[in-house]
Amino acid sequence: MTTLYIDRNNLELRLEGGALTCYEDGQRVGTIPTAPLERVVMRGTAKVETQAIAKLGSLDVGVIFLFGRRHEPVLFLPRPHNDALIRIHQCVLSRNPEACRLVAVDILQTKIEAQRQFLQSRADALKDTAPKALVAATDNLRKLWPLIDAKASEPAIRGVEGRAARVYFEGLTALFPAELGFTGRNRKPPRDPVNAALSLSYVLLYADAAIAAHQAGLDPFVGFLHKPEFGRHSLACDLMEPARPLVDRFVLDLFESGFFTLKSFSTTDAGCFISKNARSVFYPAFEKAASEWRGMLAKRARKLADDILTYAKEHWFFHRYLHEHVLHLTPPGSH
Repeated sequence: MTTLYIDRNNLELRLEGGALTCYEDGQRVGTIPTAPLERVVMRGTAKVETQAIAKLGSLDVGVIFLFGRRHEPVLFLPRPHNDALIRIHQCVLSRNPEACRLVAVDILQTKIEAQRQFLQSRADALKDTAPKALVAATDNLRKLWPLIDAKASEPAIRGVEGRAARVYFEGLTALFPAELGFTGRNRKPPRDPVNAALSLSYVLLYADAAIAAHQAGLDPFVGFLHKPEFGRHSLACDLMEPARPLVDRFVLDLFESGFFTLKSFSTTDAGCFISKNARSVFYPAFEKAASEWRGMLAKRARKLADDILTYAKEHWFFHRYLHEHVLHLTPPGSH
């Protein structure tokens, strides 16, 4: 078990004897060893003792609080990577338009190809019964992919990104039964069962991406495709983009397998939300599937960290900028 999910009201998490203990109405109801944990996800009115958070942080275990019915994430990341220099390099590069453009190309090429492969696999499985919208989306994504290359301008990249998103969701909506009311992406709040499942899944993916960035020594707030924005882990948004199709496949599987049905959701004027019983099914299923995209996130974060360090070593003007504008030192040979 790598993730502890706590989704019960009036539950308190304490640290006792180096292990986490759960109390409900003053009564001890469970004990969880800390050694296997990589993250803790908490929802509802559960409480956590300060010492427990400190212990988890010392063990590099992230804590994710899902706030309110919309599951707004609040992240307590583990202690930072010891090498601050890589984060300085990252911040400088994030102000370099060419570096941002090249990172954006890599992210979007990988994402669009993953979207195409996912839709193609479903079309192949359905054969002659594949919906026309699904087949068309697969073909159109194949045509859009070459338009994002190393020479494409930022406006051109953004334009293709938007077109690819529209095309992809036209194909994705064709895979879900009409009674689910899924006609495209909507959120804050989600208005149908599919979007409710996607929203919760994306929130957890976002948290996984932030943790992966943090563990690679990167600053999760400083992105390249997604520009820094107050309160947003922009690099986590960057990292999660290529993994979204994997999560989409997971959500589709939930409905196709019968884990989720219309009865798994409650819909009001405030939006569509996953019931408590359905969430108890969702968390183990998500944890089982998550190893695939967590591995991808960790690999991409480590590669980005390596690329940043390599770029910094190979470009003399990068060091000049770093010394003059960041470290406020005089560059060698300037006297």
